[in-house]
Amino acid sequence: MIIDPTKEDREALEREVALLLDLPTIRFPKVSRPVFAKAAKRMPFAKNSTQGALASVCEFLLVDDQFERVFPIARALGRIDMHTWIIDYIYVRGIIHHTAYVAQRLSLFAEAAELEQFLRVPADYFPQPRLMEGKGLRLPFSEENMALWAAQPVDMSSTIIGEAYVDLSYLSTMWLFGGSAEWPRERIDAFYDETVANITALPAWSIRTGLTK
Repeated sequence: MIIDPTKEDREALEREVALLLDLPTIRFPKVSRPVFAKAAKRMPFAKNSTQGALASVCEFLLVDDQFERVFPIARALGRIDMHTWIIDYIYVRGIIHHTAYVAQRLSLFAEAAELEQFLRVPADYFPQPRLMEGKGLRLPFSEENMALWAAQPVDMSSTIIGEAYVDLSYLSTMWLFGGSAEWPRERIDAFYDETVANITALPAWSIRTGLTK
């Protein structure tokens, strides 16, 4: 773990993550281009920076069956000390948790074990009861939400995908910490799979582009 990072430490991690992602080689949904373009400009780890774009890219890769590209990134992010880097750590935690969950689902137990040490940051971390009870889920594919999106004058695919990514991250955390009476692990697995199926069924999901066209 890197405590009290220097400017050089932050820039080194930025370069490492950019190299691991290799964004120019990724074909992504055209509707997600703004997020990928933002990520391509810079992977900021400066003080008070946010890692939202990086999280969205990693969520896409995990849904797109590219675990092998995300795992080394999650492992690298594990070196961040949340107290002294002073970044938007919620996104870092989400990347690590989602990657660890997918490793478990793929029976990649060695990779899951490597990430185990980074699941509880800080050491006494435990998800809030509200999250464990599923009350934080956005549920973008609910009948009510889909009717709302359909009534909009513009294509809402990008928003729907983004909301679904949040749910996948939350579901991963819920599963890793044992689930709850309302959301046992079996239900979490089933709803995760349903959400992924709904994302990939969106017409916009299959319309791909790249940073270099």
